[in-house]
Amino acid sequence: MIDGGAVGIPARYLVDRAVPGPLDTVFPLATFGYGTVRLAEEGADSYVVANLVIGGVAHQAPAYSGVCLEQWVRS
Repeated sequence: MIDGGAVGIPARYLVDRAVPGPLDTVFPLATFGYGTVRLAEEGADSYVVANLVIGGVAHQAPAYSGVCLEQWVRS
């Protein structure tokens, strides 16, 4: 996992620097927190709300599914 982080974090940063320019988009490709703050600074309020809602669901759904699966296996 450490090796993946050592490669993935810089790669994600480099992709974020390279891709948004040509795409000319305000939607972030970077990490959740950085992207949300960047959107707020640019005044893209609807994108901030969408980022928070979609991000929240995307992070909670696997956790909820895991708890349900564990309860099903134990029963």
